[in-house]
Amino acid sequence: MSLPALVVVASLLSAAPSSPSPNSAGPAKNVAHFPILEMEDQFARAQRVSDLRGEVVVLVFSDKAGAEASRTLGAKLHVHFHPSAAGQKPAVAAQAPPAPLPNWPPQLPTPDVKLIPIAVIGDVPDVLKPMVRGRFRQVSPDGVIWLDFTDAMRRQFQVVPDVPNVAVLDKRGQLRFTIAGNLEPQHVAQLVGVIDKLRREMPRTAAPSATSPPNPSAAPPARYPAVAREPLPTRVR
Repeated sequence: MSLPALVVVASLLSAAPSSPSPNSAGPAKNVAHFPILEMEDQFARAQRVSDLRGEVVVLVFSDKAGAEASRTLGAKLHVHFHPSAAGQKPAVAAQAPPAPLPNWPPQLPTPDVKLIPIAVIGDVPDVLKPMVRGRFRQVSPDGVIWLDFTDAMRRQFQVVPDVPNVAVLDKRGQLRFTIAGNLEPQHVAQLVGVIDKLRREMPRTAAPSATSPPNPSAAPPARYPAVAREPLPTRVR
């Protein structure tokens, strides 16, 4: 999936508030976290992460400064898990089937990987939102870009400024892995390995309701380890 709309954020938007350096990220907590994300895309359509349960979901998000690198990373990941998307226009690439999993039970559908590009925009007056959506529609008339007008990503994740941020949710919607920074090939390989592992998982328990708030005291099931985070340098020297 191409992520071109992450490149353009209207100049009328105010600068996003600074976020902690990735090197300040603390150790992962042994707490189950099921992000509840509801926002709109550039066509003003409602988008909910809960609608994607059953698939591995990869959220690729950034502020304005990290948009180009996020677009490149998202496109690379999409083609890796959907090889027939290579060289296609966004509308065609988005419909590409997932790569097969070796030794996956033939009676089961091949688990997909949903790449979701999110533009972390921040608080914008309602009167200006149609203009922002219009800019994104011009740049990406065929793709779907989630627009974070409410700082939902900053509330539920650490948004490292100026670089791509990635959060991976398993088929139950549980946050399992995050990474942020300018990813080198070995980091991309690590991310791909995590996603492949999650594709092969077969959850046996139901996820919490999409309307239920996260329970900070709930421990994750044994087979669903707590989120792992890999802090990276914010810039390549």
